[in-house]
Amino acid sequence: MRWTRKVAVVMLGLTLSMGIVGCKKNPPEEPQPPTITFTTDQGYVYQDVTVAPGTVLRIGVTACKGNNAPQLSSFTFRIVRVSGVTETIVQATKINADCYRIDTAVVVGQTPGTEKWIVEATDKDGRTTTRTLNITIQAAQVITPAFYQGITFTYADNVTQTDPNGQAFLNTDNGQLYTESQASANAASIDMGYFYSPSSKHNLASPADMTNSNIYYGFTINWGQVQLTIRKTNLTTTDFNNLQSANQDTLINFFNNGTDVIAKCIPPGQNSSDCQTQNVCTGTRLNISCDNTALNAGTIYAIKIVRPGGVTRYGLIKINGANAGGGQASLSIDVLVQR
Repeated sequence: MRWTRKVAVVMLGLTLSMGIVGCKKNPPEEPQPPTITFTTDQGYVYQDVTVAPGTVLRIGVTACKGNNAPQLSSFTFRIVRVSGVTETIVQATKINADCYRIDTAVVVGQTPGTEKWIVEATDKDGRTTTRTLNITIQAAQVITPAFYQGITFTYADNVTQTDPNGQAFLNTDNGQLYTESQASANAASIDMGYFYSPSSKHNLASPADMTNSNIYYGFTINWGQVQLTIRKTNLTTTDFNNLQSANQDTLINFFNNGTDVIAKCIPPGQNSSDCQTQNVCTGTRLNISCDNTALNAGTIYAIKIVRPGGVTRYGLIKINGANAGGGQASLSIDVLVQR
C-alpha cells in the first residue's frame, strides 16, 4: 500500500512537470529583410552580361516584404554609369505594400566599361535588401572593308563582241580578274563585268544584266548570276582613303543615300542623245553615254552586290582612269567592299 502511494505521487509529479514544460511558447521568428527576384524569362536581363554600347535591355524586378516583417516603404532602381560619377535614377518610389514590381527597358551607355544596376527595397522598420547586376559595355569591334587597289580591266578596243582574252570580270572576294571562260566557271562570285564598245566606250555592268541580248548584243554573256547596282555619291578621294580604316558597315549609308547611275540601253552604233527613262539602264551599267564626266579620275560610286541566295554586300569604287587605243582598252579602279 505504501509503494502504491509512492508511485502515485511520483507519477503525479511527472505529469505536473510535463504539463509545465508543454505550456512554454516558442520564441517568435525574427523578421526577415525584403526579398528581390529578377524575371528570368527570355528577353530579360537577370545576371551579369556583356553587351555592345547603346544596347536596349529589359529588366523585370519583384520586391516583397520578408517573413514576419512589415510592409515595404520604398523601392529604388538606380544605375551607376561607367565613370563612377554619373548616377541615373531609373525609379525611386515610396510605397506601402507587401510587394512591388517593375518591368522596364533601359538603354545602356556608350562608354566602354561596367555599369552597376542597383535595385534596393526597404521595409517600414528600415531593413534593406540590395541586388546588383554588372553590365559590361564592350566597344564594338571595327571590321574594316576589303581594299583592292589598282584593279585594271582590259579589253580589245576594236571589237563589237566578247573579247575572250580580256581580263574583264571581277571577284570582290579576292580582287581577282578573270577572262570570260574563267568567269563563267565561277559565275556565282563574279560581281562586275567590263567591256569596251566603239559606241558606248568603257562600260562597267551587272553580270546578271549582261545576259540580256536586247541590250548588250555582241557583249552578252549567258552565265551572269550576280546583280550589281551602281549609285552616284558626293564622296572625294580623301573620303575614300579615310574609309579604308572605317567600320565596313558605314558603306551601306553611302549606297542608301546615292542616286542610281544611268546609261543608254540602245543598239551599238545608235548614238541617240535621249537619256530618258525608256532608253536607259538604271543603276546596272556605268559609262559616259549619258554623263561625260562619269569616268573622270577620282569619281566615287557606291555599289550593292547581290549574289545567288540573296547574299548582299556593299562597297565603293573609285575611278583611277580609262584609256583606249592601239587595240587595247583599260579601266583602272580601286575597290572598298564588305568582307
